[in-house]
Amino acid sequence: MASLRKTLPLPDGGLLWSPRGLDLPRPVGAESPGAHLKLAGMLLKSAWLDGRPVAKDDFRALQQRGEHTLLGNAGPASAFTAAVLPLLDAAGLRQRGIDNARALAAEVAVTAGPFRAQLVCIDQNRRDGLLRHLAAHGIYAPVHWRQDRGGVWSGDEEAADLAARMLTVPVDHRCSAADVSRIGKALLAFRWPAETGPATRPAPAA
Repeated sequence: MASLRKTLPLPDGGLLWSPRGLDLPRPVGAESPGAHLKLAGMLLKSAWLDGRPVAKDDFRALQQRGEHTLLGNAGPASAFTAAVLPLLDAAGLRQRGIDNARALAAEVAVTAGPFRAQLVCIDQNRRDGLLRHLAAHGIYAPVHWRQDRGGVWSGDEEAADLAARMLTVPVDHRCSAADVSRIGKALLAFRWPAETGPATRPAPAA
């Protein structure tokens, strides 16, 4: 099972396949209105990145409402995704992200995996401090695979500890060489109080 919207500029969609060649379930019901909310959020975010007078809270609210609405929906992908997906150079977008991750790795002397560049901090406080530092420089690094011990989580303490210290550096296909260089300089500039060296180390390659 894989998500399309996590790696491609699409608001929804997923893939199912069986390594054993078994029959797969078909979509059930109608497409989710969450895809339309997500798409509206994507368009507003693009305008915001271009310097248009768009409030960040507005597109974030649409994105979050869209994600919540998509949960549990077993319907088909939206008409937008079905129309745009065949037109995308998915392999080219993926390669661009890989190249950017490798360029960032060379910039800050870490090892990058094939999906994105993940960093593992010494502890959660430093991870959260690095997130604030990057945000102050206009770089919004997502934290994937959060594990809420008070809610739904894996039950694996080691995995939960790793999730609390990891962040993903956003160097996918949307980034230019100048963007990657700027992100690298921001990472190198981060210092935890009373420390003289970087507070991060590379995550194991995926």
